[in-house]
Amino acid sequence: MIDRKRKKRCSETWKRNERKKARLLGSQYTTKTGKIVNKREVKADCTCKNKCMTKFTMEEKEAVLRALYEKGSKTNKMSIYMG
Repeated sequence: MIDRKRKKRCSETWKRNERKKARLLGSQYTTKTGKIVNKREVKADCTCKNKCMTKFTMEEKEAVLRALYEKGSKTNKMSIYMG
């Protein structure tokens, strides 16, 4: 049997994994069907039951979301939620 050197996988450059990474980081990406999803941003108006607009300033919300998106994976993001 002949030993052949196989090409190593470079899964970071696969389109599927690039989309997944962009989605987790909150940046703009293109879906599998070609739809462009814009970058996640803090919205000015909030109508949730927690009254976010009165509890936090816009800068505080941006800082929290920036920290959340820098984590990059779901397991790392859970560390922010858990404390």
